[in-house]
Amino acid sequence: MSLHLATPIALYGFCIAATWIDTIADNLVNLLDFVGIILKIPAPIVGLTILAWGNSMGDLSANMTMARK
Repeated sequence: MSLHLATPIALYGFCIAATWIDTIADNLVNLLDFVGIILKIPAPIVGLTILAWGNSMGDLSANMTMARK
């Protein structure tokens, strides 16, 4: 496949992947906010603990993989 044909396909795939990641992340944040409301946990506590912990899981995974190598 030529570069002129592969570039738009790769860009399209990247945009689709970014859209899915954004949609799923947005829904997870909304779900955690809802759980916080149901359990009567103040929004700043949910943001500083649960959301921050979830945000750092990707970094933890990458760091553990690099440490093993």
